[in-house]
Amino acid sequence: MTDIEIIKRSEQAEGNFNNGEILEKKPIGFPQDGGKSRPYSNIFYWAHAWTNEKK
Repeated sequence: MTDIEIIKRSEQAEGNFNNGEILEKKPIGFPQDGGKSRPYSNIFYWAHAWTNEKK
């Protein structure tokens, strides 16, 4: 049986792009991003991205 680990938002890596306009939380971040988990493959990436800016 496989164990499932829930990674709390506070333990996830954070990032941004487009000069900070778009923010993101990453359950599995790249090594330089910090966060609790590390990638186990070079082809896996997932992030929840949003912006606080109105256009």
